[in-house]
Amino acid sequence: MRYAPSVESLRTHEAPAWFHDAKFGIFIHWTMASIPAFAPQAGSLIDIVGENPLDFQRLNPYAEWYWNTMKIEGSETALHHAAMYGDAPYEAFREPFEASVEAWDPAPLLDLVAASGARYVVLVTKHHDGFALWPTGVQNPKYPGWHTRRDLVGEIAQGARERGLRFGVYYSGGLDWTFEPRPTLGIADLFDTVPRSGEYRSYVDAHYRELMGRYRPDVLWNDIAYPPGPGMLELFADFYNGNPDGVVNDRWTQPGTKEFPLPLHHDFRTPEYTQYPDIVARKWEATRGIGHSYGYVANEDPANIISPGALVQSFVDAVSKNGNLLLNIGPKGDGSVDPRHEAPVRALGRWLAINGEAIYGTRPWERAALEAVDATDTIHQVRFTRGDGRVFATVFDTPAAGPLRFPGAGMPPFVRARLLGGRAVACQELGGEVVVEFPAVEESPAHCLELEL
Repeated sequence: MRYAPSVESLRTHEAPAWFHDAKFGIFIHWTMASIPAFAPQAGSLIDIVGENPLDFQRLNPYAEWYWNTMKIEGSETALHHAAMYGDAPYEAFREPFEASVEAWDPAPLLDLVAASGARYVVLVTKHHDGFALWPTGVQNPKYPGWHTRRDLVGEIAQGARERGLRFGVYYSGGLDWTFEPRPTLGIADLFDTVPRSGEYRSYVDAHYRELMGRYRPDVLWNDIAYPPGPGMLELFADFYNGNPDGVVNDRWTQPGTKEFPLPLHHDFRTPEYTQYPDIVARKWEATRGIGHSYGYVANEDPANIISPGALVQSFVDAVSKNGNLLLNIGPKGDGSVDPRHEAPVRALGRWLAINGEAIYGTRPWERAALEAVDATDTIHQVRFTRGDGRVFATVFDTPAAGPLRFPGAGMPPFVRARLLGGRAVACQELGGEVVVEFPAVEESPAHCLELEL
């Protein structure tokens, strides 16, 4: 069908099957801020915002916000910048970044993405600093030539597709510090710094259309907001008409419009560093970094890095509730990845190699969760998915060998059970419970039981 630039027409578009099936994507935040690679280590952004909603930016743990945070007098980032770089402007990081980019080999990064088990990749093409990672033909009227000489977007798009991955583009439509250099301090003034001029709106529209025409993305992942005025619905319609299987996220709010803060249209929601407590009918995608930042942080507290076990369990929880996971990798300035960040990514890939049947191509079951009790009376969280006449019960952590008891009322009627990566397991109904004879197995963050209906 052809989509018209109207809310009624666009809302007939839904997240396509591939996006439901994929479950897992890799986000890549690689900006000039990876050269200073610094951020305060005061906790997670959610906690910091909760404690300091009006001036949380001075403690912002997101390294990619360096240019904003360094402008806040007395902030840790401002003090760090003065000590390390004196009065050098943020723009001074451009040439070191460009020099690193010239020598970069994309294969190791893309091989890591493929090894993770991800089915799609979303690349930051322009973050809030306005620096484009492709040699755009759209001139920045405030900072002429504000883009990489090398086509990082094109090379990553090509490499991703060569590895069988879908490709998407992140673009900061809501903030661009080359158009609006005032620093934002907190929640109250965040949307006040969204550029609202017709010049900026035309610039953003031209960038998006260039990205769509040149790189054919499957995902348009906008951030913060979209400049107010006409043209957004036309952009969506043209995107869908060129790629009916494309998807757009939910961060397209237009400040100053009567719909604000809700977007006029989206295919999926994007909770950040949090997840929904139960099944959500509309598709969603949890997004988070491996630590407390998306951009690379050289001074990162190791305690902030998610463990392989916590990553697997968080991912399974999202999938059971109709969500995907978009997990961020933040390369260093030279494009390499911190080994501490590689470890959980590769661990998730190894887990998926065994248990992918319970993830890829599945849909939520009637309920997302319940608890099971093992032979030592230890309680284990369980998450459910379904597909192809089967229900998968993914048991968190490693139960003790012996009877694993599920509440009978919460289980599907099944005829046999099998442990993915293992063998069939005996099961019976006993005293209102379903009892599975769980075998002795190696330790794992989660074990998947296939229940044949």
